[in-house]
Amino acid sequence: MRTTIAERRLVCCYQDPKPVRTCRNCRHRVGNVHNPDSFAESITHRCGLHDFPVALGGLCADHEE
Repeated sequence: MRTTIAERRLVCCYQDPKPVRTCRNCRHRVGNVHNPDSFAESITHRCGLHDFPVALGGLCADHEE
């Protein structure tokens, strides 16, 4: 008998991107727009609580959703 997708996800403790705790879904993350409305427009993300740049997948002890 073949296992279902849900059963296989349970076995390996799979988490969807939304519930994973990272800086990406923290309420303290702030996006800063540089050179708005130009061809060089870019956004950097910083921690608004501790004032440092955050990386993709980063996490600190003060994470809040």
